Amino acid sequence: MTQIWKRRAITGWAVGIWCALSVGSPTHSYSADPVEYLLVSGSTEKLSAVRESLDTANCTVVSELPQIGMLVVQSTDNQFLADFTKTNSGVKAIPNLEIQWTPNILSSDLSEEELELSESLESPPPNDEDDFLAFAQWGLDAIDAPEAWAVGATGAGVRVAVLDSGIDWSHPDLFGNLNPVVSESFVPGEPFYRTLPGFSHGTHVAGIIAASNNAIGTVGVAHEAEIIGIKVLRDSTGSGAFSWILAGILYAADNKADVINMSLGGEFSRRGGFFDPGTPDDKSDDIRLTRFIADIHHAFNRATSYAHQKGALIVASAGNDGVNGERDEDRLVLPRDAPHVISVSATAPEGWAKEFDATDLPASYSDTGSSVIDLAAPGGDFDYPGNEFCSVLIISPRPCFIFDGVISPGGYRSTPGGNRSIWSWATGTSMAAPHVSGVAALIISQSNGELPPSAVEAALRAGAVDLGKPGRDDAYGLGRVNAFLSTVSATRN
Repeated sequence: MTQIWKRRAITGWAVGIWCALSVGSPTHSYSADPVEYLLVSGSTEKLSAVRESLDTANCTVVSELPQIGMLVVQSTDNQFLADFTKTNSGVKAIPNLEIQWTPNILSSDLSEEELELSESLESPPPNDEDDFLAFAQWGLDAIDAPEAWAVGATGAGVRVAVLDSGIDWSHPDLFGNLNPVVSESFVPGEPFYRTLPGFSHGTHVAGIIAASNNAIGTVGVAHEAEIIGIKVLRDSTGSGAFSWILAGILYAADNKADVINMSLGGEFSRRGGFFDPGTPDDKSDDIRLTRFIADIHHAFNRATSYAHQKGALIVASAGNDGVNGERDEDRLVLPRDAPHVISVSATAPEGWAKEFDATDLPASYSDTGSSVIDLAAPGGDFDYPGNEFCSVLIISPRPCFIFDGVISPGGYRSTPGGNRSIWSWATGTSMAAPHVSGVAALIISQSNGELPPSAVEAALRAGAVDLGKPGRDDAYGLGRVNAFLSTVSATRN
């Protein structure tokens, strides 16, 4: 049975680790399970010296990220952080927190068995004549993707890294464009691909970018681009550790990704909370996180700067809390606020299934702020008032608000007859970012892959349609992305 959910805004975008502070004298105690820390040095040479000094310390090295001078270590000693900081000047020690990076998106799913011929008063725009669900992709019409395809821009020869949860590599809309050889997982114990039935965040994001133009389902903005899936979030929860995200960025850069899409975000209070080093019954060793926030930001800065220098354009979702980022100086959102990252807000129509008008309005949940938002793109919204049903061509009747979401490959559904691929409507800045990544891939493909990230970003900005007040504004940044105008701009330059 198809599940249909309606919500005005998506919350729970990022969850930190918080504990109450208890006054007491710290003493050495040990947790039952090892706790991970990031050790960040100023140079590779310093990192090597630290690693040698750790041979006799009460910790083990889990992994090393020499590109940014970082070690990931484990320790069961609740005083490891304090003791290390005292004896290792010039090296930052940061708790390797595992937080919620993506929201638990509620969606409406659709399988091929649920398609039927139905009447509609008008016909939606023919975004693609072959893929039978492309007509419902109002986002393609909004950004003039078919016009870009008409001048030969398809994303061919461009590699896009999707840092997310696992991607359903067997989905018929993704199978031809997902490269399983280069795809990788940094989530311990999980393969790079999706392992659970139901809605898949990573699959949905990848499909928006590069679902194949194969007469099946939907079509991606850059439908001939190559996708490499880099799993940095758990399939079951969408949560992940700092080190997984950072390792994923570096891996994408080292494996020649032209574009890195991160439809994820972690929200941090600069005032901090409290970190429990593995002893929940002992509050005396809890550590206030305030002094680590700047170090966490610095670690992300190193990773995104490294990827930029290696030639990757980085695109990230702005956030789904409906917060103006300029008015809350306490709030830090990563990777959105790291350097060389294009931050994307979400737009949506209202009642598309009634008039097939893809006019973009600011999505009700999207974060804003003229200094925070770079570009806007279709992210969808389920904010349409009313619960009446709409029938649109071959899709069986559904509440009209569903069609204001973004439809894309959604994973698979387990049935007695075997797994069945699904397509899903979902909303969020998670859906907006891949529209921008797809347009970036179109731009790069038109230049034979020779444009540096700065030139690709310039083309994105030059082609953006100014929908808000003149110039940069809170909701749209420099404007809503436009595939045709940006591609033409890049070709001319």
